[in-house]
Amino acid sequence: MRRADAEAIETFQIPELLLMEHAALALVQHLEKRFGKLLPDTRGLVVAGRGNNGGDVIAAARLLWQRGCQNFFVILSDSDQSQSQGLRKELELLGHLGIAWGTELDTSLLEACDWILDGILGSGLSRPVEGSIADRIQQVNAVAGRKWIVSADIPSGLSSDTGNPLPIAIKASATVTFGFYKRGLVTGQAAHYVGELSLAPIQIPRAVSSEGWNSFLYTREDACRLPLRRKDSHKGHFGRVAIVSGAGDREGAAALSALGSLRSGAGLVTVLAPEANLATLRSRMAPEIMTQTLSASAWGALSEAAVVVGPGLGLDQSAWTILVECLKRHAPLVIDADGLTLLSQNEAEAVPLLAARSCTVLTPHPKEAATLLGTTIDEVQQDRYASANALSKKWKCGIILKGSGTLCTAPGSPVIAVNVGDSGLSKGGTGDVLSGILAGLFAQGLSLLHAVPLAVYLHGSASQRLSARRGHSRSSLASEITLEIADVLKDLECPPT
Repeated sequence: MRRADAEAIETFQIPELLLMEHAALALVQHLEKRFGKLLPDTRGLVVAGRGNNGGDVIAAARLLWQRGCQNFFVILSDSDQSQSQGLRKELELLGHLGIAWGTELDTSLLEACDWILDGILGSGLSRPVEGSIADRIQQVNAVAGRKWIVSADIPSGLSSDTGNPLPIAIKASATVTFGFYKRGLVTGQAAHYVGELSLAPIQIPRAVSSEGWNSFLYTREDACRLPLRRKDSHKGHFGRVAIVSGAGDREGAAALSALGSLRSGAGLVTVLAPEANLATLRSRMAPEIMTQTLSASAWGALSEAAVVVGPGLGLDQSAWTILVECLKRHAPLVIDADGLTLLSQNEAEAVPLLAARSCTVLTPHPKEAATLLGTTIDEVQQDRYASANALSKKWKCGIILKGSGTLCTAPGSPVIAVNVGDSGLSKGGTGDVLSGILAGLFAQGLSLLHAVPLAVYLHGSASQRLSARRGHSRSSLASEITLEIADVLKDLECPPT
């Protein structure tokens, strides 16, 4: 972002104050949208730091004043040392309007306001927040949830690279980010701090150099690129999926994966399991799902099918034998749940098998990712982008690092963040559904880099839709989420170009 700013100013000759003015305008427009015609009657608080983020909110204060919204206080950092040039200029312009400012932020101001503009710290923060700045963030957070807090570019104190607080950050109601999305806004702990996220281009040209860009945000526009389904098609056109289940009492996991595959459009879905489990499986599954005894003769069917292995597989030697058989096949392969644990327990044998395959995806949540990397959950979450890349590099395959702001990558590819989903996914079985959706997309002929983020998008959007329909996410079930996939796909249908 710093390079993009510099290029806009130096190469494209766009004055820094003009960029700042557009950032301020975006903040004002957000408040106008939030409060409508009542905005001039509201009371506000503008909290500015020493950098250009402080300049953005000071400029917003000037624009608000000129639009008749004049009932606000402006609070600056307690020292004018190290103030950015842009901030100094914006303060000069504010002074021409006769608008005063202070440095003391007390409880009475916070309690009296309706909204707060946060411009204390920006996206360049790289060290822990401490001292008076940390105290100021704590003061603002004391009214979080009761006042409408809008952060300029990024919630003050949040790492723009990782999404983690350093170690404290503003808990914003909304964040208006400038130029480009910052990767720390869409994954990890960011969801607790960012609130509603919107982008203001602020006149930075799209033609700025993309050298060094290594992460991208997946949006609805990307998901709309669905493959066309011919009207004269039949089930054979949309591929086969094989869900490999093991012995034990967790047949539901395989059933949920199978549902995910069917709902995402696969033509035929078969669950393969030991004979002793088939009767129970058939009683728990939709009638459209076929079953087959998992035996030596069954492996032939896997040569033409996208395979899911891991959900309900088990961890004994027979389970590892089944996983090795799947790894030796050349069809697209999705490994989840017990399959991930088995990989970590048999790394020396597994890595060469994975390296020889062309289409394999692991779908770990943070705890499983920590096991695969031989580290801790905290270390995985400290930098989810680095963790996703490390998993892909170590295991030689595609990765879906699940969690808030799911990250997708593959060897030699950028990280794609898919910032959809909600707490309705915090239930057992939802990961099994995701594995099935992905296999269903593979069966329909989608490539790894196309299918992986699309599967995550369908999965998360379906959960959001279910929560919206019910008004909450507490009672969501994995099987119910599969019912919403059809409507998500309907929303994504785009006319052929």
